[in-house]
Order: sequence, then C-alpha cells, then structure tokens
Amino acid sequence: MIRLFDLSLQLNGFPIKKAKAELDKIVCFSEEEFASFLEKKRKKLLIFT
Repeated sequence: MIRLFDLSLQLNGFPIKKAKAELDKIVCFSEEEFASFLEKKRKKLLIFT
C-alpha cells in the first residue's frame, strides 16, 4: 500500500522510483565515498547560489 506522502509526491510529478534508486546507491557508499559525495554536493550548491 502506498503511503499518503508518497502518493502526494507522485501526484505532483516527483519521480519517486528514480529518487529511491538514487538513495539506494548513496546508502551503499563507503565512508570515504560518502564524504566525497557530500563535498561534491556542497560545492555544487555553493556554485548554484
């Protein structure tokens, strides 16, 4: 059964399956890979703003 929150995201066009796949990929990172991933995302965010 789909949760209400997931349903609202899906109705608003949020790609839930793609997001879950990305989360699964991130969860499998080693500690070093995760630290590198966070650093890249922080830099990307700073460049955006």
